[in-house]
Amino acid sequence: MTELFAAGTALLALALAFVVLGLWRRPVTAGESAREAQTACYRQRLDELARDRQQGLIDDQQLRELEVELERQLLSETPAAAPTAVARALGRWPLWLLLAALPLASYSLYQHLGADDELALMQLQRQLWQQPSLSPQDIQGMIAAAERSLQKRPEKQELLWLQARLHMETGQFAAAAGYYQRLVELRPDDAGAVAQWAQAIYLGNERRLDARVNELLQRALTLDPQQTTALGLLGVDAFARADYLAAIDFWQRLLRAQPANSPQLPVIAGGIAQAKQRALDAGLLSGLAVEVDLTPALRAQADGMLYVFAKADDGSALPVAVVRQPAKGPWPRTVLLTDADAMSPARKLSQFQQVSLTARISRGGAVMAQRGDLQGQGGTLAVAEAGVAKLLIDAVVD
Repeated sequence: MTELFAAGTALLALALAFVVLGLWRRPVTAGESAREAQTACYRQRLDELARDRQQGLIDDQQLRELEVELERQLLSETPAAAPTAVARALGRWPLWLLLAALPLASYSLYQHLGADDELALMQLQRQLWQQPSLSPQDIQGMIAAAERSLQKRPEKQELLWLQARLHMETGQFAAAAGYYQRLVELRPDDAGAVAQWAQAIYLGNERRLDARVNELLQRALTLDPQQTTALGLLGVDAFARADYLAAIDFWQRLLRAQPANSPQLPVIAGGIAQAKQRALDAGLLSGLAVEVDLTPALRAQADGMLYVFAKADDGSALPVAVVRQPAKGPWPRTVLLTDADAMSPARKLSQFQQVSLTARISRGGAVMAQRGDLQGQGGTLAVAEAGVAKLLIDAVVD
């Protein structure tokens, strides 16, 4: 803020210098040139009258009368004398008054619009974000600064977002919901704002997903079918209600919406695996358990996404089930292939008696095999067989 005031002062001083220079050093006007020419003509006529008197062409009385007439003509025809530099400057006192009032008016407008508070908030944010962690006092200071700015600029969306997030961090969910609501009123088509508003209400309602929250979440998914907050929250609620199939569906959609390097991938994949196991135990799903391992020589290269495919022997290249999860993690690991992992509702795992298994670690995250990927293939396996199938990744794709 100090830098801003210094820059403003320097600019104002520069402007004043140009104005003063213009007042004291102005160009000669056309009126001044005409006055000088008429004065020279007047003096020339006086000289001519004096010569006429010496030659006896006119007497003394005529000389005086003609001199008086020349003076009268000079006074009547000469433009009014220009004011001096000081007189001109003083004559323009409204300009000086304006220049004096300009910095005061600018500062008043600056404070009225809340920019002073916003700059203070930005400075506070820079200082706090350089710290390893924020104390409750730090967060409250940011909340107070943002609220002062919002009182002057209630539709400033960046401040509404900041206030909502800060109140979520401090567990003030009802207050956070109020800020998200104001954001949605300003941005009704923003799926993220709608979903965050629903989440704040949900958390403030002791983690109960009532009709209002569900309506907001469905609205968010209508605006954006891959809205991650809505998918995650609906999956959590479905799992809590033992609706494991719905939880798997929401979380698989959430998993597909994540980038390959998302730190949330292991958590989401773990939730899906747990929901699958409970659905299998409850008889809601049929499927196949596959223990996937990686040869020790290749474990150092296990980076990217792990795909496990089950393909039928009907000649179709489309898998009947595919599981996607981060490659990083413990080896071996158990992967559950179920009807919930079908790529097409018309071709599910339970519809086939035998399948062949393939496991691939995609270094770039793509589902199609690329050179340098790690891969392992198994033989034909009966889907109805009990127990856990084993699959070893032991080759590099050429």
